[in-house]
Amino acid sequence: MFRQAGDIILSNGEVYEKQIVEGNLYLKGGKISPSVMSLTVKGDLLVEARSQVPGSIVCHKATLKADLDVAGNLEAMDGITASRSTLSVKGNIKARTLDADRTVEAGSISCEKAIAGNDIIFDNRMECRTVSVGGMIKGSDLKCDDIQADSVELDHVDCRNLRIGISARIAGGTFDSASVDGNLESTGHMDGSLITTGKNAEFNSVKCDTMNIGGNMLARGLVEVDELKTGRSLECSDMIANEIIVADSIKSSGNISATGDIRAGELVSVDGDIECNTLEAAGEIRARKLQCRMNIEVGKVLQTIKGAKANMIMLGRNCSVKGPIYGDQVIFSRGATAEDVYAIILHMKNDTSAKNVYADEITMWKNSSIKGKCLYRHWIRSMNGMKIEDIGKKVEKLPEFPF
Repeated sequence: MFRQAGDIILSNGEVYEKQIVEGNLYLKGGKISPSVMSLTVKGDLLVEARSQVPGSIVCHKATLKADLDVAGNLEAMDGITASRSTLSVKGNIKARTLDADRTVEAGSISCEKAIAGNDIIFDNRMECRTVSVGGMIKGSDLKCDDIQADSVELDHVDCRNLRIGISARIAGGTFDSASVDGNLESTGHMDGSLITTGKNAEFNSVKCDTMNIGGNMLARGLVEVDELKTGRSLECSDMIANEIIVADSIKSSGNISATGDIRAGELVSVDGDIECNTLEAAGEIRARKLQCRMNIEVGKVLQTIKGAKANMIMLGRNCSVKGPIYGDQVIFSRGATAEDVYAIILHMKNDTSAKNVYADEITMWKNSSIKGKCLYRHWIRSMNGMKIEDIGKKVEKLPEFPF
């Protein structure tokens, strides 16, 4: 930079005591007097040796080639560039752009674009259009269109796109898209359109259109989601969704309601009620009450207190059913057992049994049995060689299912 009239060069041992610099200010080891609490530089600020500013400073542009500590505010209308240096501002940073190779610390930050090679740390609020850091963003309230960092620790975020490489710890916030390659943790409420994680996610409460969780998901409060997929397990309280697909297990201490399907690779265990379109689990389904508009497909155990009701219920091989079940069509695979069965059409395949049956049409395969009451409206077909009158009683009206 060409030097001109009005420039001030502060070398070792020199102290500047005025409040205005007419040109550029060069900090080369000299100091600004502690009595100067507000300094206006009409040109640029150039820091070439580690320096301290005792108060606030306003300049056209700030260029740092050494560390700078500012006790007050730093305002650089045209921007701040820090090469191989750190910037620490106790008060607020205000600039058009902020570009630092290393770490930036401030009370608050306001700029259009912020870049840092290491971390950006702020106490109160940061507001910008885009921010990209190689390390961590840590602070209270961040409002930004696009955020990119290795990790974040924030009390609140308001952004359009959030892209995090390693981990994100956010108390709460709103966003369009949040993508975290590692783990995501939220202790407040999050509201967005898309959440994607490579590993685990932990929430208090969340409302989102689409959630793709690579590992486990834990939610302590209400979850409202259109489409949820997890690579491993889901543990939640109350959940309202359209579709839920979980590779391993679903555990809920509340109720789960879905307008679409719920599919789990192994287990669905809900302390309250389940309501959905179709429910599938290769292993076990447990709930207080289960009501499906279409199908229930379960492999090993179906256990309810109030009962399970669906258009079709398909029980896997050797499946054990506890609690009453109702289906327009109920199919027992080989070895399945149940207690009270209500159906329009019932198929009991080989080696199956039920305690009580109330159905319009019953088909019983080899070694199938009904141990208690058997009431039917239309017919029974038995491959056991038993007489129909020994199996059940034809009636005009069947008992109604509990719900």
